[in-house]
Amino acid sequence: MRILILEGLDFDKDAARMLRENGFHLTFHRGPLSQVPRVLKSFDGAIVKLGVRWDAGLFDKTKSLKFLATLTTGLTHIDTKAAAERNIKIFSLQGLRELEKVHSTAEHAVGLMLALVRRIPAAFQDVVNGNWDRRRFIGIEMAGKTLGIIGMGRL
Repeated sequence: MRILILEGLDFDKDAARMLRENGFHLTFHRGPLSQVPRVLKSFDGAIVKLGVRWDAGLFDKTKSLKFLATLTTGLTHIDTKAAAERNIKIFSLQGLRELEKVHSTAEHAVGLMLALVRRIPAAFQDVVNGNWDRRRFIGIEMAGKTLGIIGMGRL
């Protein structure tokens, strides 16, 4: 079974080895994503992230595609109805119980909020540009304030 791996520059080497050991033939597409429709014709499956929007038009160019695997929990980048109409199975991380223990998304969100209220990105860029005027980047102290996340899902 031939699998096209898109955005494969950071694809896990152990995962690639495991797939190969189980009889899958992997092709890593490292060219522009605009070339994807042209190279899709001869693959049984594809592994993607968020960089390619899989709409009905793209599915129409995949005559032999049997599955699409995405390394994401969300499926907003895939037209799941178009996939179902073409009997293309979608595999994702959605609903995996193991992910309930992953807190990195929420922690990252908190870190970004703190960075913004303390004006860290702007201060960092100012220093990179050779300046240092700390009064411009004092930011807001969080003592006595409430900062929170309103989110859905794991967040």
